[in-house]
This record gives sequence, structure tokens and C-alpha cells, in this order.
Amino acid sequence: MLFYKPRIKNPINTQPTKAYNIISKMRKKQYLALQEWDKAHPKWEQNENLSVIRCKILNELLGNNENIEKNMKKVLKDVSKQVSLKPL
Repeated sequence: MLFYKPRIKNPINTQPTKAYNIISKMRKKQYLALQEWDKAHPKWEQNENLSVIRCKILNELLGNNENIEKNMKKVLKDVSKQVSLKPL
């Protein structure tokens, strides 16, 4: 069970939340996994099928900003459904 301390939202505060930081770390791990994929497929540039696969992977990782924001919100919403929060 998690507890949280309610805070007043500061409209000037544009710092990313902890949840967004966690998601950013996950994206970094995905990028590192892509580097491992590159090492496992050293000649992907000469192979059309591997090039297409790599492009699909990159498209999923990078996406567009709107899609990334939407996915982050979905992940946070799904996590919030699974975690019980109670005020301190």
C-alpha cells in the first residue's frame, strides 16, 4: 500500500514528475536494447529485411511527441488503477 501527501499544484512548476522520469528511464533502456540489437545484427544495413525491422523498432521507440505523451498518460493511468493510494 502506498501513501501520498497531497500537494497544491503549482501552475508555474513545469518540472517532470517522478512517473515521467521513470518512463524516460524505460525509454533509455529501450534505446540501449536497440544498440544490443545492432550488435547482434552487424550487417543490418546491407539486409533489406533487417533494415525494415530496425525501422519498425525505431518507429516504436521514437514515435511522435503526441503519441509518446498519450502512451505515457495511458501507462500512468493503468498503474494508478493497480496501485492503491491513501492520504497520509
